[in-house]
Amino acid sequence: MPLHIIVADDHPVTRIGVRTFLTNAAIGSVLAEVGDVTALVDALDRHCCDVLVTELFMPGKGLPEGVRMLPFLRKRYPQLPIVVMTASQNLGLLRFAERCGVRSLLSKSDSVTELPAAIRSALCGKTYLGSSLRARSHFFDPGRDWPRPSVPLSACESRVVLQWASGLSLSKIAQFQRRRLNTVSRQKLVAMNKLCVNNEMELIEVLRSGLLDWVE
Repeated sequence: MPLHIIVADDHPVTRIGVRTFLTNAAIGSVLAEVGDVTALVDALDRHCCDVLVTELFMPGKGLPEGVRMLPFLRKRYPQLPIVVMTASQNLGLLRFAERCGVRSLLSKSDSVTELPAAIRSALCGKTYLGSSLRARSHFFDPGRDWPRPSVPLSACESRVVLQWASGLSLSKIAQFQRRRLNTVSRQKLVAMNKLCVNNEMELIEVLRSGLLDWVE
């Protein structure tokens, strides 16, 4: 029986490409193509959907957007299989998707021919990582079904990275908190490790996404 699929992406070209591939490959029928979370919820409420293929970052239009969309969808549609196909390479954000119950993850740099395997895995509750993610050994351990979730940040670690993101130097943060500089530096490094970010640019991306609100 053909699958009923909803495709969510804020780029129309991507939606068209995914729909065309799924149709030509006889994977199933695309019931709806949406570009924001509000339209996605409307489509999910109106249609009997077997699997959702979605970008990680979607405008909300009044509903939770970006990575905040995932816990919102999981609470509203707890049994819905989800495949995330995203342009993001940020491991912290991808691990957050895993913590929200997403077990099929594709990068947009992966071949679209991997999508059927990702969909099948999502439907069976099994893990699927796109080839570009499998190649990152520090993200995927083939000896386990899936990496364990990152440990939540402590209040002190959250405070340090938020103050750093506001423009304060580590020395100013140490002075403000009346702590040693090496203590503050260590807390920032530990926070980055827990968030699975490799550099300060990725840390800024995580903070801008709103992910820190969910890991404190």
